[in-house]
This record gives sequence, C-alpha cells and structure tokens, in this order.
Amino acid sequence: MRGKTLLVGLGNDFMGDDGVGVAVAKILEKRGLPPNVDLLEGSVDGFTLLELMPRYERVIVVDAADMGLEPGEWRAFEAKPELLGKNLRTLTHLFSLGEALELAERLGLNLPPIKIYAIQPKFIGFTGKLRLTGSVARAAQAVVASLQKELN
Repeated sequence: MRGKTLLVGLGNDFMGDDGVGVAVAKILEKRGLPPNVDLLEGSVDGFTLLELMPRYERVIVVDAADMGLEPGEWRAFEAKPELLGKNLRTLTHLFSLGEALELAERLGLNLPPIKIYAIQPKFIGFTGKLRLTGSVARAAQAVVASLQKELN
C-alpha cells in the first residue's frame, strides 16, 4: 500500500511488561492515528508479519526486548541485517520478529524499511491483565511521544 505505514504493537498484555508494545498501540489509537497508518497489536507471530510487511511502504514495530539495559530504557533503530538474530529476539514470541527478519533475508524477500522501538522490560510473568511496571510505563509514554512526532 503505497504511502502507508504499518504500526505494530507487539506483546502479550497478560504477561506484565511484555505488553508494552500493546500499551503503546492502544494509547496511540485512542489519541488518533493519521489516515496513512494501519495499526496491528497483540501477540502477532513472525509469519503473519512476513505476510503483511511487504504490503506497506514502511513498518514501525514497538516491543519489549531484553537488551541488557536498565528497565524502562528504550532504543529506536532501523532493522539491519547485522542486528538480526539474538539482538531482535523478543521475550515471549514463538517465532519472533528477529527470526522473521532472518528468514526474509535468507529468502531474499523485499521488505520495506523497518524501524524498531525496543523497550527493556523489568517483569515478564502472568499478570492477568495489562499491567506495566513503573519504569516501563514511563518509557511507554516517551515512546508514544516520539512516535506521535514521527507519524505526524
């Protein structure tokens, strides 16, 4: 879809800080997204992402990722081949984004530019509802602000 952006909020909102991507997506959806942005949120597997991503001009992904940082620290970066594999493996996805991007590279798939907002979690475990720790909730608000600037 020419000119369209796919915004993906990954995570499981029953698993503590793993739901941060979903939380960011829900906040942005409530505030309103530009008409050229499609939103996908939840525990989306890598195969689904591989099917959807080529349809868009660009993709932005928000997810919890163990990067060895302090809880709530976050990074935004372009997905590059040298960052694939363990660096993009997130915590609770069976076929993660990193694995999907590795497969796409091996298969020679033509993917659009992909930007990743990765947030260091503090707690991953069953909570029964969307419940983020304080530092991760604050990071979610910072990522929302950054994304609003980027998308508008």
